[in-house]
Amino acid sequence: EYLQLVDEDIVINIIKKGLSDIAVMDKKKVEDEYGIKPLQIIDYKGLRGDSSDNLPGIPGVGNVTAVKLIQQHGDFESIVEAMKNEDSKVALSIIENQEIGRLCRDLAVIKTDIEFPFDVHSCVYQGFDFATLNNFCQKYELKQFMNKIPGKWKKVNPLMVEIEYEEIVSLKDKLQGVKEIGIACDFSSDHYYESEIFGLAFKIAEHQYYMSYENCLKDPTVKEILENEKIAKYGYDLKAMMVALAKENIEIKGAKFDLLIATYLLDSSLKNSFNSIMHFFGIDLKEKEISLFEKGDKLKTAQMAFYAKEIYPKAKEELLKIGAFELFEELEMPLIRVLAAMEIEGFPLDITTLNHFGDEFKEKLALLTEEIYGLVNEKFNIASPKQLGDILFNKLGLKPKTKKLSTSNEVLQDLIDEHPVISKIIEYRKYAKLISTYVEGLKPHVHKDGKIHAEFNQALTTTGRLSSSNPNLQNISIKDEEGKMIRKAFFYPDDSFEILSLDYSQIELRVLASLSDCKNMLEIFKNKEDIHAST
Repeated sequence: EYLQLVDEDIVINIIKKGLSDIAVMDKKKVEDEYGIKPLQIIDYKGLRGDSSDNLPGIPGVGNVTAVKLIQQHGDFESIVEAMKNEDSKVALSIIENQEIGRLCRDLAVIKTDIEFPFDVHSCVYQGFDFATLNNFCQKYELKQFMNKIPGKWKKVNPLMVEIEYEEIVSLKDKLQGVKEIGIACDFSSDHYYESEIFGLAFKIAEHQYYMSYENCLKDPTVKEILENEKIAKYGYDLKAMMVALAKENIEIKGAKFDLLIATYLLDSSLKNSFNSIMHFFGIDLKEKEISLFEKGDKLKTAQMAFYAKEIYPKAKEELLKIGAFELFEELEMPLIRVLAAMEIEGFPLDITTLNHFGDEFKEKLALLTEEIYGLVNEKFNIASPKQLGDILFNKLGLKPKTKKLSTSNEVLQDLIDEHPVISKIIEYRKYAKLISTYVEGLKPHVHKDGKIHAEFNQALTTTGRLSSSNPNLQNISIKDEEGKMIRKAFFYPDDSFEILSLDYSQIELRVLASLSDCKNMLEIFKNKEDIHAST
């Protein structure tokens, strides 16, 4: 819409691809590229609309038709007058929807006659007062917004500790009288179940050590110390280490403190990364120069082991302040081992059963495709929002209730009674998702043991709920028959295991009862009664 401003004295610079590819739009360039004059852009918007600005335009008028009409008649009002003498579908649509067209045209006009006194120098960005902004965001609980503000965790005197570590080949003779250690694992990727392990780092007393994984496996002391329950372990993302080390039959026992989980309880909106957590505690990490010839990141691994141990007192103090330390110690820390065991065990997936259901879904998808083509009397790419939108809003002339020309499921649900093709499109999308996300999407996640070893995230959602990823198994629907079919592909070949689905009972109502101190609700829950039946 800015192109309407182009005249003898004004040109518009449009960035096409980076700052090096800029199109300079003068009057001639606008006319050559769009076929209309700059001032006629608003007439074009009145006819064609603009979905990005929520302007519906006139149904049945496409790009070519809009430009042709403007070239023939000049402006919107002249077009409306001319259409009164025609009886085509386009003419009838313009006459019937002329008020909508006028509104779209008027809304597209950029006002240039408004008095707006200002000083250019006052428009220069001067930065922001962090303290004032922080207080404002804390007051209105704008946590996610604050995460996007640079310097959120900058402190006046950030803690700068130079971490030095010693590379060793054995832990022997390093453990005299040791009752607690910091540990960290050097992974090749975030997908720790299948990740290569480069090494382990240990904080023992005042010393930091790094051992290659090859040396760790050769040294029996490593396994002994990790499996000694009497030696407290402090780490960052202990679950990842438990899962990764289980492949070598090494357990981590005596887990006392997980920096990732503790920080999550303090601020669940914080980005889930070690660097973000360090900023949270006012620590500026010394960055390591990246080498193309060295595997892993020894310095960062040593930092993880060091700070997991060093931050514990401060983290405990903060958790106690908000009354969350008991939750951390009695629920969250024991849960780490449960989730790790689930990831290590994995879920068996019967590929044959999955393929069988996939074939059924593909047959259904093919039938739906032909039905959709038949209902609109045209073949097109059903998966393309642009092509689908053109069919629904231009060819069929459907009008969404919100005037927003979107092909989202929400909009389609509102149009479901307007044309029989809508329900078919919704059903088509359901089967397309089942095939792409589950039938085909699950297969790459099956490991050599025939199982899917998904990750269960304890510190990811802002609401405190558990989630799963790589792949997301929680998204498999249990409400419809097709979702239940996909679930049938997960099985154990004998009766030694069963897959259980567990959830908190009426968690929101229990929180409400606690916060409101409602005696009736509290009594119902204490007596283990059904609150819905009781009320």
